[in-house]
This record gives sequence, C-alpha cells and structure tokens, in this order.
Amino acid sequence: MSGLLIAGVVPEDLHRSLEQDFELSVLQDIENLDAWLKERAVSIEYAVTNGHDGLDLALMAELPNLKLISQRSVYPHIDVEACADHGILVCSNMTATVSHAAAEMTWALILAAMRDIPAQMASLQAGTWQMGVGKSLHGRQIGLYGYGRIGRQVAHYARAFG
Repeated sequence: MSGLLIAGVVPEDLHRSLEQDFELSVLQDIENLDAWLKERAVSIEYAVTNGHDGLDLALMAELPNLKLISQRSVYPHIDVEACADHGILVCSNMTATVSHAAAEMTWALILAAMRDIPAQMASLQAGTWQMGVGKSLHGRQIGLYGYGRIGRQVAHYARAFG
C-alpha cells in the first residue's frame, strides 16, 4: 500500500476515504520527525495539504519517492517551481471555487473603515456608546484592484449595498 502524508487539517470524510487506499501519516501527529523519516520516508509517494500548512522544501527533499502533492486550496503554499524541478506533480481541484473568506474579510474591512467601527468600539468601551455612524456605502463607487474570483465576489457584495 502506498504511503500518503497529510499536512494540515483535512475534512474528516476525505481522511476516511484516503485511509481506505493509502497508508496514512499525518504530519502534525508525528512526534519525532527524524525517526519517522528513517522509518517511513521511502514509502511516501503522495501528499495532501490543506494549503495553509503546505510542505516545505526540506521535508520534500527527505521524501525521495514523492510523486504528487494535492493542494486543497486556491493559493499554493508550496514551492511549485521546486516541485517541477524534482518531477513532483502538483494538483488542485479548488480552482473553480470562490475564496469567500478573503472576499468577506475584504468587505468587513471596507465596512469597518467606512463606519469607523474601531473608534466606535473604543467609544463603547469608554462608556460613551455612540460617537457617530461613519460614512454610508450606499451610492458610492468602489475601486477593485483585479477582477478575479475574489474581486468579483467583493463586487457582488458591493452591489448588494447599492
């Protein structure tokens, strides 16, 4: 059975599915990495990363039979060029997804800036619960730097605010 290294947290249903076909190792559960590498490094042919944790070059260099890394996020947190240089395929099935978290955080920061929420919170904590309401977003124009997945989603939120 081929070895598969999981770096980061992956959905439980994916974990259960993978353990049917692979001998799994979860990077965060490995207590002694040096001992694990001596025992298991040659058996690892595949890796799955959640994108946030990624795999660093030093670890990839210790996995001589690594063939493929499945990246479960839009932005790679692995050195794709180094992988290509070493014949390691990198794949991701997340390219069609919208990065809601980034778009929502962008919109939250716009709201916080326009409505002066940090100052509102400081005023509330000081016991003077209201100091004004900031500026309205309705009828304003927004400038977006880029109109990819995230930019389009931010524009969608902006349309909802008029």
